[in-house]
Amino acid sequence: MIRRLFASTMLGIIATSFCLAQESLYIQQLNTVESFPKAPILRGAFSASNLVAVTSFDKTVKIYDGTTLAERLTITGVTNRVGALSFSESGRSLATTTADGVLSIWNTQTGALDRSFTGFPNVISISVLDENLVFILGIDRTVKIYDSQSGKALGSVSSKDELTALSVHPQGRVFAVASVSGEVRIYTIAQLAMTNVLPDAKEKITALAFSRDGKYLAAGSANGNVFLWDATGLMFKGKLSGQKQAISTLAFDQQTRWVVSASFDSTLKFFNLATLGSLNTITEAGAYYSVAAFVSGEILCAANTKGNLRTWRVLEAPPDSLPPTIVINSPAAGREPTKVFAKDYEIKGIVYDDSDLKEVTVQKSLVKLIALTAAEEASVPKGFKGKKFSVIAKLNTVGQNSIEIAALDKANHFARQLVAIQRLSDDEAVELASPANNSETDKITVKVQFKPWFEVASYSISVNLADLFNNQQPPYGQKAGDVLSEDVPLVAGYNQIQLTIKSKDGERFSKTVGVTRKGTFTTTLPSSGTLPGISGKKETSIGPQRWAVVVGISEYANSNIPKLQFADRDAQAFAEFLRTEEGGKIDTDHMRVLINQDATVANVQDALYNFLGQAIDKDFVVIYFAGHGAPEPARPTNTYLLTHDANPSQLATTAFPMFRIKEVLERYITSKKVVVLSDACHSGAISVDFATRGLGVTEENRFNEYLADLAKAKEGTIVFTASAAGEVSQEFPDLGHGAFTYYLLEGMRGKADLDNDYTVTINELMLYVEEQVKRRTRGAQNPTRSQTDYDKDLPVSFIQH
Repeated sequence: MIRRLFASTMLGIIATSFCLAQESLYIQQLNTVESFPKAPILRGAFSASNLVAVTSFDKTVKIYDGTTLAERLTITGVTNRVGALSFSESGRSLATTTADGVLSIWNTQTGALDRSFTGFPNVISISVLDENLVFILGIDRTVKIYDSQSGKALGSVSSKDELTALSVHPQGRVFAVASVSGEVRIYTIAQLAMTNVLPDAKEKITALAFSRDGKYLAAGSANGNVFLWDATGLMFKGKLSGQKQAISTLAFDQQTRWVVSASFDSTLKFFNLATLGSLNTITEAGAYYSVAAFVSGEILCAANTKGNLRTWRVLEAPPDSLPPTIVINSPAAGREPTKVFAKDYEIKGIVYDDSDLKEVTVQKSLVKLIALTAAEEASVPKGFKGKKFSVIAKLNTVGQNSIEIAALDKANHFARQLVAIQRLSDDEAVELASPANNSETDKITVKVQFKPWFEVASYSISVNLADLFNNQQPPYGQKAGDVLSEDVPLVAGYNQIQLTIKSKDGERFSKTVGVTRKGTFTTTLPSSGTLPGISGKKETSIGPQRWAVVVGISEYANSNIPKLQFADRDAQAFAEFLRTEEGGKIDTDHMRVLINQDATVANVQDALYNFLGQAIDKDFVVIYFAGHGAPEPARPTNTYLLTHDANPSQLATTAFPMFRIKEVLERYITSKKVVVLSDACHSGAISVDFATRGLGVTEENRFNEYLADLAKAKEGTIVFTASAAGEVSQEFPDLGHGAFTYYLLEGMRGKADLDNDYTVTINELMLYVEEQVKRRTRGAQNPTRSQTDYDKDLPVSFIQH
């Protein structure tokens, strides 16, 4: 039935939850209005809509806004001095009783009298529930309940001793009456039956109030004490002392943190409901406060016997006067934007303020706030409250991204901070700090320093296409932006240094830099002045070396073997490329070139067995063959490279058998990086537009099939043949080369650099050649690679830039 309580000299205001208070409160006086000059305010009432009505000795009632103290209206038609008054629940009407026994109901919007009833003398206090139910406590020791619409009496309770105070429970189930003996009696409203007697005070009660949520009941005594009960179970909580004279009024704050008592000793006293401890005291010199209530969550309004209305702001702590402080822990602070190679970035920080935070946003999206650890709490200034956050921010733009972090506190103070993060492109993901490109040095090593902006899984460094550091692991704990370095040995002359880095996400990045070493090492020769095969002073290189055997045969001694147009030219062009900087600058001591009549079976055997037998495990070996390949007629499973002096009828003794190449790879060449390139197959036909390489077109192409199987001979061997089984390798006059070798050279010179890192890897080369040859031959010739595991990132050439 009832949701609010409005009493005259004893008022209970909103309370909703318990909250531990501090040892003292922050109290700031706001406004003062002189309502009745030179006359005391003796009675007052407060509404749930924050109206306050006060009266003095004259026949007027003034109504104010309780928060601003702006006067709303003055009721002047009162017949006599007002003894008690109370608002209805809505605040639209005000009930008053006067000394001549008249109960009047006033319209608070207009000040007009709605209705009045007589026969209500000697009233101590009244309270209106809902809109029409009026409780009246009189000096006749009775509490009477009336319908304010009709004036009809609805019921009453009486006492043998003097009754001094009245308060109605906010939920309208019961009301409390206090007596001069100190007893507080609880009655049901429906049956008007007494259910409990609270005997704890044992002092004359002068003020009585329920808290707004109905959880507490407080009684003020003539001795200046306040008695507190748990209104739910009617358990006595304790006595609050500290005032010297009778309590005139009681008020609970709206969050049920404090109770305020006004005393005739001129004080307003604040008590902590959680600890029952005394808090602040307000003193009014030469007067006392006759009525008080909290009109909002933080504003207390009270009237005194000087005729003044006053308001105060009451807070647990001083008001928030500062904006929040934002501390960004990640990324770390710096003058330059934080560099990252990623599409998002985790931003971490702490926000603290002198009051509670309302919200924190990153890029205008709310983020979750997390409690600080003890160590993090220590970093927050004393008296401030902090929270931390962690959020993944999207980096939508390659280049600089500005991330806005904003914080708002409960006082609506705003703070904003911008974090600059530079999202790096693929090309910027690795910074090569040293050496400078195209620099010169007379030292035998150079320090390669690089800064990857990601977590590194491994890295490799090669010089002139020879691997020096392969799949190196970074130091433990390496982070994005850490500098990694290696001392790299140099050969005399130009050194192309290739850096390849693999991220933990599987991405690969390459950087290329050129360094010229001006000095040389020399070897002291014996007194004869020469060493076998060496004249003068010989430069000694260190680190992995590159070796090559290049064979190209267009002309055969036996006229039964068809001539080829471009096989010799292909081999010569390939060898010349290997001598260039792009091809690895292989010198004559490391490359054997056998063209036409030089490509005898004996020379080929010597080149493969003896010459390439000098290569060690860390060296890189290339074997290239352009010419005819053929099976033995009587034994087609035996296939041969046809050397210049081959006799088709005696292939076993005049040509180079393929099984010997397998033997060379397994037993004589110790290098773990071998690339075999073959532009040969068997076909006896020659057309006007193009020629084919090989013999016996009707036979199954076991030559290329056998070559592909060579990759299985040892780990690290890569075989790339010009055509697949059953196909022929074609020559085109307009190209001046066989199709396979033409696109092989074109790719190594740069067109196969698919990722534009100035390095052509074996995988890029094979992809390029496969596609271009298929297009040129309209699918008739399909280059084939070995179907085994190999290092797809093995560099085969680099592009000067």
